[in-house]
Amino acid sequence: HGDHQLSKDASADILKLLPKAKTILIAGGGAVGVETAGEIAYNYGGKDMTILSGGTRLLPRLKHTGIAKSAEKQLGLLNVKILHNIKVASSTKLPDGKVSVKLSDGSTKILDVFIDATGGTPNTSFLPASWLDGSKRVVTDMSTLRATKAPASVYSLGDVASFSKNNIMDAEWSVSALCYSIWSDLGGNSTGGNALKEKKYKQMEADMQIVPIGPNGGVGVLFGWQIPSFLVKALKSKTYFMEKAAGKATGEDVLKA
Repeated sequence: HGDHQLSKDASADILKLLPKAKTILIAGGGAVGVETAGEIAYNYGGKDMTILSGGTRLLPRLKHTGIAKSAEKQLGLLNVKILHNIKVASSTKLPDGKVSVKLSDGSTKILDVFIDATGGTPNTSFLPASWLDGSKRVVTDMSTLRATKAPASVYSLGDVASFSKNNIMDAEWSVSALCYSIWSDLGGNSTGGNALKEKKYKQMEADMQIVPIGPNGGVGVLFGWQIPSFLVKALKSKTYFMEKAAGKATGEDVLKA
């Protein structure tokens, strides 16, 4: 994980290329890949754009398979092609600025723009390997947020925790359980003050995801129920929740909760 400026520069570079680009490949059929394809297709029509889902369908983390079908249909209306069961094996930047991408089926594509939307890598390289699971995430008790393979008084929160579904709910809604665990481990109940009611985190099992596909709608599911495109537009498509970013970053939203 390098300096954040690397990400800012990469984003700026892509924005410069998009207006003139003819061929675009997005690797990854999760929410980021689908949202990115929708935004580019809406704002820069006429591109030869393809998404590699990497599996059998889009949005693989959702149990509701109908959402994936709806997303594929909406992307099709924007002339975005979708290829399943194919992944990127490697990519190389060429001297002329194009990108050569080798695919898992043995083929090679020369592209104007290549976007890797396959997901991030846990920022755990500085931690002892004995604390981590096979995906390099911290082995964590979901109910208490304690890191179970680490020494006492080590906790894990957010995408880096082994139980996380990599969504904002797992990061934000588990804070109260984390705070209780820290308070308890510091001897809170033995200080003679007011005892706190034990708090444990229970992950929501139902699907919860809103995925805009351009500014006029998209697909989504709340508490396991599919929601219509117009509701996606009203909830997220216009702003992508950017107005909530400051509160999430500073923790103000957690304090309000």
